[in-house]
Parts: sequence; C-alpha cells; structure tokens
Amino acid sequence: MRPRLLSDDQILDGARGCFLQHGPAISTAHIAAELGLSQATLFKRFGTKDELMLKALLPRGDEPLFALLDAGPDERPVAEQLEALGTTCLDMLFRVIPCMMTLRAASERAAHNAMRDPSSGPLRVQSALLGWIVRAQARGMLRPVAPRILMSALLGALRNRTFTTHLTGAARDEAEERLFVRDLVQLLLDGAGPLPAPRPAPPPSAPEASALETE
Repeated sequence: MRPRLLSDDQILDGARGCFLQHGPAISTAHIAAELGLSQATLFKRFGTKDELMLKALLPRGDEPLFALLDAGPDERPVAEQLEALGTTCLDMLFRVIPCMMTLRAASERAAHNAMRDPSSGPLRVQSALLGWIVRAQARGMLRPVAPRILMSALLGALRNRTFTTHLTGAARDEAEERLFVRDLVQLLLDGAGPLPAPRPAPPPSAPEASALETE
C-alpha cells in the first residue's frame, strides 16, 4: 500500500493534534502511525522530533489576525472593527495558548524564545495592535489616550478569558464570546467613569420671566 502523500502543513497539523492530546513525551513512532507515515519519512521531512514539535506548536506568521491588524483601520465604524479584531484574536488565542503550554512542558527555553519572537509570538500581536490603535487615533477614530494602555487592556481581557476557559475546562460558547467582545469594546470606548452630571436648565428669558411674574 502506498503511503499517503501529505503536505508539510498537513503533517504539522496532525502532529500538533498528537502533541496536544498526548503531551510532548509522545513518540515519533506514534505520530507517524497516526499520520500513516514511516518514522523515516517524518525525520526526512523535519529532521528531529524537537524540530517537528517546534514547527507544529509555534504560532505561524499567516494568522488572520495579523492581516486584519496590518490592513486597518478602514472606513467602518471603529466599534465594528474592534469587535472583529477581538473575536479573531480570541480564535487565535484558543488555538495558540494550549500549544504554548505544551511547548513549555517540553522545553522552558523553547517556550521562552517563542514568547519573545517578534515575527509571530505575543510581541507580534502587541506591536500590530499598537500600530492599529495609533493609526486609528491619527484618523480621529479613537481619543488620544495612551495607546499602550488601550492595547494592554484589550489583549489582557481576551487572554484572561481564554486562560480561564482552558483552566476550568469549560466549553467554548462562540455566541457568548461575541457578546463578551461587544461589551468589552463598548466599555473601552465609553470608559468606566461616571456618567456626566445633567446640565442645569438655563434661566428663563426676559419675556418668559415677565409672564411668570404676572401669573
């Protein structure tokens, strides 16, 4: 029987699933069997198990979030754009965070290097979102508040939700996630301060005052 012909991306997707399900100690023999390949083919394509693990678990540079951040902002209402960015970011975080946790269990150094990678790691997300916010402020779409604080507030809330879902073992509810992102964006755009006090009514004009006196 001829072996299945798989692209590198297909092998990496399959290997990622194996590492996430069984942990970093899974053997390459198990991974190869799951993919319908020989170990020799696996090593010929990726060299070593460590190289396979890194390429399978590290975030890739073609994430949809990066395309949205680099291209924007556009002419749509800023709230609509931020909601799209938030939901796309959540999708990425739900995929990437388990990979980074698995990689950390295998190699603290590899996980640290991945976290500091400016081309695809968290630093890439932070710099791209910061650039988006600065451009939106320059166009008058956002108030000139400290852009790094706004970036940290948005990303921090999204990361916290992702970590909490993973740690509690709760199932994802994408409809509820969209409501969460919508409310988060509204909170950030409105601010958390008190509502402005009602303005006092203006004093009556002279004719109105005269009419009141005659009554």
